[in-house]
Amino acid sequence: MARRLKAACARGDRATAIALSETLNAKNPLYGPAWIARGDMLRETAAHVNRADLDAVDEAVRLMPRNPAAWRALGRSYFTHGYLEEARRAHVYALGLDPASSAAWSELAAVERRVGNGEDGTTL
Repeated sequence: MARRLKAACARGDRATAIALSETLNAKNPLYGPAWIARGDMLRETAAHVNRADLDAVDEAVRLMPRNPAAWRALGRSYFTHGYLEEARRAHVYALGLDPASSAAWSELAAVERRVGNGEDGTTL
């Protein structure tokens, strides 16, 4: 089922990815990758309005505190909600875990631009 979840995320099938992540988390609430996928997919839908994406990626960070992908997902959700300082801290922490992550550097740069420490306007 984890492979099906990864494939659904890769092709952008949000509904399937969310349903599969819910099923995986019901079977094993400690399976962090499903929480990351759920948060990413919810953030890309209108569900980010009610913070469901933040709850999901926050759970991923709790389960996998040394996983830079979980921290990057948390940073992306904070960014979406406009919590820029929290987004910055999450991306800096992810970079502390994986300093070579070009994705984390790019996402941190987007936060900095939004804050006003660089070019204006961009999204993650």
